[in-house]
Amino acid sequence: MGAAMFRWLLTVALILGVGSAFSADNVKRVATNDLGLAIEGYDTVAYFTMNKPVKGEAQFTATWQGARWHFVSADNRDKFESDPDRYAPQFGAYCTMAMTKGIAVTADPLAWKIVEGRLYLKAVPGPWTDFDKARPRLLTEAQRHWQKIGPGN
Repeated sequence: MGAAMFRWLLTVALILGVGSAFSADNVKRVATNDLGLAIEGYDTVAYFTMNKPVKGEAQFTATWQGARWHFVSADNRDKFESDPDRYAPQFGAYCTMAMTKGIAVTADPLAWKIVEGRLYLKAVPGPWTDFDKARPRLLTEAQRHWQKIGPGN
């Protein structure tokens, strides 16, 4: 996704109220749907173990950071519960690219990438070309903004 398209999508998201911008008061620790479910019920461990997004089952649920997480198995749930920081998406499951601009936009669990053992999500499926071109800078910017607008700030 090109820079112009990304800016356009962020503008639309903000107009429609999809994202909460700039205020720690508006940003939950983990982006959830209306039912309090993180990443739309996809199993965050499966991204690592199965190398793809897989819908979890309600019978295998954990609660972490104020969100409910579903898993495909008790084993995946147990892995997550023993080390949630290892498996949870970065930036509270908000869009990595939007976070580089200081905007919290709920990400699409089908738009994912694992880099150096960390799961990143973005709002729109498609190539991660812009991210890959400037990854160190973008991750530094996203982390800086997350520290300002993320929970507890």
